[in-house]
Amino acid sequence: MRSDIVLQTGKKQLIIDAKYYKNALQVRNVGDAKKLISPNLFQIYTYINNSTFAGEKMGMLIYPVVDTEFDFVYSVQGKKIYVKTLNLNTQWEKIYGRLKEMAQAI
Repeated sequence: MRSDIVLQTGKKQLIIDAKYYKNALQVRNVGDAKKLISPNLFQIYTYINNSTFAGEKMGMLIYPVVDTEFDFVYSVQGKKIYVKTLNLNTQWEKIYGRLKEMAQAI
């Protein structure tokens, strides 16, 4: 298992995995609220737990905007997991700015 990107400073590590689904938020049963694909959260959590980095570890899932933009933060057993979207159908300057904003988590 390998994540897509790892950013780190002396004290913090951000493990990033990029995903693509037509619908990143899915409904399991009629009438249910939309939810993230849980295996993706489990995967990023596993990356965090298996990291040998000594400082603070956190994870991030990035999805391209398809129909909905979102920006969530979860705490799973004390570990932060960010879930964000990136609009790839825009000017590169905006994409670059959004990526820099995401990297500020560390």
